[in-house]
Amino acid sequence: MDNSISWQSVKWKDGATYEGLVKDDFCHLRGVFKYPDGSRYMGEYVNNNMEGYGVYVWRDGTVYRGQWKENAAEGCGVKISKQPDGRYIAEEGHFVQDEWIGEDNVCSLAEARRAAGQADVAAQMARVFESKPSLESSAASTVDRQPVTSTIAQNSSRFLRLGEAFGNAVDTLKNRLRQLKPPALGS
Repeated sequence: MDNSISWQSVKWKDGATYEGLVKDDFCHLRGVFKYPDGSRYMGEYVNNNMEGYGVYVWRDGTVYRGQWKENAAEGCGVKISKQPDGRYIAEEGHFVQDEWIGEDNVCSLAEARRAAGQADVAAQMARVFESKPSLESSAASTVDRQPVTSTIAQNSSRFLRLGEAFGNAVDTLKNRLRQLKPPALGS
């Protein structure tokens, strides 16, 4: 068993692809998995499982940004779902085995939004591996990757602030919707 971590690009017969870091032939640390139906996961892995922080985007545009454990949304996060009528619904808070629990003593709205921001950072870092790194020389490889890593580090706090700003915008929208009064019957 080789304990080294390497970059790999894998394509399955059904059209699924994975580009990212691999250890012992398992997806490990960070990568992007694209499913044949157009859904994709970008984020952290541990021994072939979506685990840590990541972003999952379904074919219909639904997005979950947050914590993962053993391939399931587990922990704090934010899910934005597109409804059949075109509206979007936000579920923020605690998730257990892909099911939304809501805000509770395990995960507040602020913690859910913070986790969404951290998931955005993990997804951005995973997307670095979507195209094969330059292997022409080890010096070029190190130089080529350094600016990307620095940019990610510089932008991580920006993405966390964006996650919080997104959550605040959702709150504002919810409050405005509550203030809307339906027209009186017969008018």
